[in-house]
Amino acid sequence: MASATWEVAVRYGLILPDQKPVAFDVGLGVGIPSGNQRRDLGEGRLTLEPFFTGSTWLGPINTQLNCGWQRRHERGGRAA
Repeated sequence: MASATWEVAVRYGLILPDQKPVAFDVGLGVGIPSGNQRRDLGEGRLTLEPFFTGSTWLGPINTQLNCGWQRRHERGGRAA
């Protein structure tokens, strides 16, 4: 059986597209380890991933800018 890291994310719209010509939202993703790093089964670390998305319509095309970063946390509170 293969091991994987489960990910859960929440997103909140700060500026909705029906309010302004642009949209902006922020979110936080959490990666929950389900493997065992010592046995080479998955990452074995909790990850936090804050992100934001900005978008606007350019004629018939919806353009988006997505940015985020990922921070891994190991046992004992140390970050990698």
